Amino acid sequence: MAQTIQTRRDTAINWFNANPILVQGEMGFETDTVKIKFGDGVTHWNDLAYFTAAGGGGSNLKGTAVVDFGSTPGTNVVTTTVLNANVVPSSKVIVFMDSAPTVTHNGIEHSIVPIKFTVGNIVNGVSFDITSVSEWRLDGTFNLTYLII
Repeated sequence: MAQTIQTRRDTAINWFNANPILVQGEMGFETDTVKIKFGDGVTHWNDLAYFTAAGGGGSNLKGTAVVDFGSTPGTNVVTTTVLNANVVPSSKVIVFMDSAPTVTHNGIEHSIVPIKFTVGNIVNGVSFDITSVSEWRLDGTFNLTYLII
């Protein structure tokens, strides 16, 4: 037996006027523009980005943080709390090293220093923690970029 999957859909002006919040991962389709947005559970329709092949979709929220190994010199584990985060407990957070230099490390060091990242302690709509771990004992600050999906 064939199954039918329905996608939430309407015209662009109706989406704009209603301005709903789509649940995380829910797809909204504009029937007149043939554009798609994906919800994140907290952002209104008008503030979501359209899905693109290059950019992923409206549920990708990008931000930056700084991990400061200099606050505990010569350590290899540091936890950084990201505040004012538009995050829900079911979110996935991807963290990677930014290539932008800081006052303590240049762009090359940012690309070659081996640091592993884990995300935890997600507080709905408020914050999450990034724990940075290196096999080396590090000093100074490193720029991070994160995506909330």
